[in-house]
Amino acid sequence: MTTFAANYVVFVQAIGALVIFGVAAYAIKKMLLKGQKPIDQPDIRVEVTRR
Repeated sequence: MTTFAANYVVFVQAIGALVIFGVAAYAIKKMLLKGQKPIDQPDIRVEVTRR
């Protein structure tokens, strides 16, 4: 195997590892955030009395 082919194989493996790591991190992030409940916006009203 030539040096160019070996470098190409290593490059493709590195890209694949980064893609797999990125997908796994994204999936874990989504699973962790799914467990949290969002905060509802409070309904606040201010009444002003005029004299």
